[in-house]
Amino acid sequence: VGEKLVTHGMLVEHDLGRADVLSLETALNEYKKNPRLELKLDILSYAMAYAHLLQLHIEKENSVVYPFAERGLSEEDFKEINEKSQIFEDEQTAKGVQKHYLDILEKLEKKYPASAQA
Repeated sequence: VGEKLVTHGMLVEHDLGRADVLSLETALNEYKKNPRLELKLDILSYAMAYAHLLQLHIEKENSVVYPFAERGLSEEDFKEINEKSQIFEDEQTAKGVQKHYLDILEKLEKKYPASAQA
């Protein structure tokens, strides 16, 4: 069951996400060449589709995939995964990866404050 969930559900959503990002990138490049209103709409549509897919995917991970894995893993395997995940997180922190993306997020939040969207 878990393998089918991952291969036929979650990984398919990864492919859909890549397709959304590719479409968004294409629309952005087209808009740079020829800034037309309909291309702005394409950009917004692809960005919204990707954001929606991410929200659904993360919810599915949190409510289905992770609890399923937690129930099925031995305590030893669970501990090993947590340790390896922490090592990976620490390595990425040392490289500044999280800071890089948090800085981008902060810039976007300043440029597009949430109160302006309400």
